[in-house]
Amino acid sequence: MMKYLQVILLTCFTASVHAKYIEYDDAAYYPSWLISEECNIFNEYHYPKNITKLSNYPLDAYNKNVCTHLKPLADSDPHKTQKIDYLTHRYNLFSWLKFIALNREINETYEVTQNNLKTCQKEDCPTPVWLHWRDSESVFLQNGEKPQAWDFTKNFDMLVPLSKVEQVSPRNGNNEKAILIDQANNPIYYQSIISPYLFHFIVNKNLYNLDGQIDFAQGKKWACHNNNIDCLNTNTIGYLRCGTGQFKNCNKQQDLTQYTPLKSPGLAVEIKVAWKILTSDDDKSRYIHTQLPVAKMPIGYKRNVETTELLNVGVVGFHINQKTASSGNWVYSTFSHKDNVWGQTPSFYNRYCPTCPINTATSGATKTQVVRLEKIDPITEAVNQFVQHQLAQENSVLQNYKLIGTQFTTDSSEPLTDKNQNYQQTSRAKLTNFAGGSPHPLFLTNETIETFLQQGNTFNTSTKKLTYKSSSCMNCHANAGIAIECNQKTGKPKFAKYTGDFMFIFSEAKWQNKDKYCEPDTQTD
Repeated sequence: MMKYLQVILLTCFTASVHAKYIEYDDAAYYPSWLISEECNIFNEYHYPKNITKLSNYPLDAYNKNVCTHLKPLADSDPHKTQKIDYLTHRYNLFSWLKFIALNREINETYEVTQNNLKTCQKEDCPTPVWLHWRDSESVFLQNGEKPQAWDFTKNFDMLVPLSKVEQVSPRNGNNEKAILIDQANNPIYYQSIISPYLFHFIVNKNLYNLDGQIDFAQGKKWACHNNNIDCLNTNTIGYLRCGTGQFKNCNKQQDLTQYTPLKSPGLAVEIKVAWKILTSDDDKSRYIHTQLPVAKMPIGYKRNVETTELLNVGVVGFHINQKTASSGNWVYSTFSHKDNVWGQTPSFYNRYCPTCPINTATSGATKTQVVRLEKIDPITEAVNQFVQHQLAQENSVLQNYKLIGTQFTTDSSEPLTDKNQNYQQTSRAKLTNFAGGSPHPLFLTNETIETFLQQGNTFNTSTKKLTYKSSSCMNCHANAGIAIECNQKTGKPKFAKYTGDFMFIFSEAKWQNKDKYCEPDTQTD
């Protein structure tokens, strides 16, 4: 270990990164490196030696409110830069801890093991925890019916065939054009996964159909109709009680297989996965991979869910949205595969086509030439190098993934307010603090999930204004809402901003009894 540390000191750090590792052992409750944490921005950064082996305690056991006394960050603070860097490092450790915990192997009796996913070339490789959760399409059913009950041993078989290929397009763009095509000429498929607690929350509050969402909104008219961010609040037991009572030390392990009220802390986690079809040219052992039914995409890439094929697919992009006591706006972590746009034969970049237009949506007609316009922070890269080395020692497939970044709140400001809590409807306020909490970093994108939002900052010569073309996880997700009523002119549901607790999945809900909410002569599908 010490030899490795010495090599790292000589080769991997820039002047902006603290050039020393400090070793810490595990503890019974909080890891000891958190127990002794004073969040001194002038100390060396912590690199816990057993970061890949810690148990999956409640969120705040790893988070420990992530140095909340360093917030709020003020522009006038002479140490603002040091604080931002320190928080970035700490939140990056938190992101890796959750990525590792979610990718622990499941054994033959559906128990979560302490083994991180190994490299595996076989067809029947062990599967990670999250693949036995529920995908959103198995929750928000076409007829608005109640979804099948949660069963960790059967959830995998309930997964709906992969069919979603559209990304979010730039403003005024067409989502149907925003289809990412890899160098093997296959589209990338997307899937949203929810944790046991979120499944319980959605079903228990009847939010799985539009009817239930409108009933909920009408019951909280004071909040939902005013686009109040507190309309829907997915507080978890861990979030509410961590630090008090039986969860005083945050030492009660979360059950990642199911949620039982009052018996275990909740885990509010939503995952978005980008899947690549693995061909004979791909080394499966380098990917988190499995076999899933995939809806065939004929010419034009229109869905044909009636025709599916069981294919080998590998993870190339991985968003984790997680709610914690210190981040009511959630913490946003995003991971990418090392071979996406880097290396000798990247999956989404042709090194021999310098004239290919980059990050351009063509409705799936051509391969997409993907370039990351936002560089990965050197602090994040240092954490990546440290954790990847640990995972390589275990021969874990997770070593082939890198953290792109972690977005977190830096204060408790309300949406669209400045540092003095003054409400503003300016372009700058919408750009920097649409969600509230003054997120950092301002922009965070995954090249396989928000490919076409990466267009850079451009100067408009006609308006003489600078246009920012990228994506902010937090500011984007603040737009998420639940249905609050039926638009009687169109017969379609009306979703209100700020009412979905940063979760877009509620827009997937369907009607169960549309006649109850919409006038018959206005109804359209």
